[in-house]
Amino acid sequence: MTSTTGSLGTAISNNIISELNYAPWIGGIVVSMASAGFLIFTLAFGHISDKYGQRNVIVIILFIRLGCSFFYLVPITSNLHLIIFGLLFFIDGGVSGLFWPTIQQISVFTQKFGGLRLKQRYMSGYNFSWNFGFIFGMLAGTIIVYLLNSNYSVFYFNAIGLIFGVVIALLFVKNTNEIFKTDKSSVSDSQQTIIKEFNDELIRDGQLSITSRLSRLPLYSLLLVLLLHSSTDGVMTIFLTLKIDLIHQELYWVFLLSLIKLFTQMVATMIFSFTKNKQIARLLMISIAVVAFSWFLIMLSNDLWSLALLLTISGFGQGMIYPLIMNLISYKARDKNSAKPFSYFQAIMSSGRMTGSLMFGLTSTVFLNLGVVIILVYEILTYIQFNINWKYTSRD
Repeated sequence: MTSTTGSLGTAISNNIISELNYAPWIGGIVVSMASAGFLIFTLAFGHISDKYGQRNVIVIILFIRLGCSFFYLVPITSNLHLIIFGLLFFIDGGVSGLFWPTIQQISVFTQKFGGLRLKQRYMSGYNFSWNFGFIFGMLAGTIIVYLLNSNYSVFYFNAIGLIFGVVIALLFVKNTNEIFKTDKSSVSDSQQTIIKEFNDELIRDGQLSITSRLSRLPLYSLLLVLLLHSSTDGVMTIFLTLKIDLIHQELYWVFLLSLIKLFTQMVATMIFSFTKNKQIARLLMISIAVVAFSWFLIMLSNDLWSLALLLTISGFGQGMIYPLIMNLISYKARDKNSAKPFSYFQAIMSSGRMTGSLMFGLTSTVFLNLGVVIILVYEILTYIQFNINWKYTSRD
């Protein structure tokens, strides 16, 4: 999923603006359709796997995306064609938004049937594949465009990748009751039974008290921290292009710096997927501080190598946030016995990237770093609100 998604949006933007010579604002609208669909579908139907099962949902998602990918292969020849293209990209982004909460919900069942360690291994593998897919997609897109000198060629990579995805889903994807060799009734056991089994394990590990505090953290507080991660990504999308131009470097550095940041982010997500519960809150506050401090220095940076180093640090900090917040969201999903909290998780990831890009694009017309200043203020306020909410949980 991420290997095709990571390169497709960039290829569409470049194809529409550079190769078809549409105005940049038109390309921006078309590309944003995927994020809009992602947000709307996730909020409306993000917990659909609760009713229809993980396998059925994943297979349908991949078939819909595959159908869209075949349409993208038809060259755009008119404005009407472009409008239809944008609508299909909206649907493509929308069904992609249903994929992630469906996959993330499985983490709740891994803990129920396999214990805390199995859940941590699952989350580590999930976070690795999520980041690796983006890295692979960016690399593939860069190589394809470099060799063939055509962004349109990336559409074929997208279609081929989805063909493999459909085959893999049909052959290997199973529902959780099949994975853990149990029946559907036991998957939907009462929440009291689930919580009792979960608490028994935590009592053995001496983590029940701290886990109780983590479970009481307000959902909005967790989503505000996650919004920091995704909106920073959105800011970076526009910021890097303008910054690289300002320091008179070639545009391929935009791709390379993004890859460096994604790589350190991937490493961090793998490492911090195994974080003990008693360390989560402290590490979250550290990660927020790391991202804020690195972006303060990025704002002041005027050379390529310091920019690369600081983006590496920012990527590591953002890589800490993702698995830590997903771990906390899994407690909310456990308590509700639903994938809906994960749909909020993905909605925030999508809306943050949209908001960050839009905000920075607009504020950069005033001066380049105004958008960075705004995101820094938000990061500081996020640190304060999370710290207050964490302290408040100790009073209950």
